Amino acid sequence: MAAPADTSFDPLVEFAGMWDTHLAERHLPYEGLGAAKYDCLGGRLILSLYESAANAHAAGKLYKLLDNTAETVGYRAYLTLNLQFSSNRWIQPDVSVLSAPAKGELWVPAAKFVVPVECVSPSSRRRDRIDKPALCASS
Repeated sequence: MAAPADTSFDPLVEFAGMWDTHLAERHLPYEGLGAAKYDCLGGRLILSLYESAANAHAAGKLYKLLDNTAETVGYRAYLTLNLQFSSNRWIQPDVSVLSAPAKGELWVPAAKFVVPVECVSPSSRRRDRIDKPALCASS
């Protein structure tokens, strides 16, 4: 007798290379993974578990420093948002300053971002220090 076929559906496998904002809204956050950040570059989903408390503390401190200053010039500071470059390309900076309030937007257009801030993490040093700044600079 043949073994039963595995019919489980795994969106991380099934949609590899095809991710966009519509799929993300439908299938993320990924059940059972825990707290994670989701970046997408050219349809390729990049999952990063949240780093240590030191990163969260640094992001919180930066947010507090930027918030009042941003508001005095009509900008708004936020913690993690979806910075959208296109439907299949987005990142989630740790802290951001926008030129206008996000007003509940799930996918915030890159044009609204004045300062995206990424706390460099040991597990994603190259992406945080090289790839993400280059992506932001090119938009």
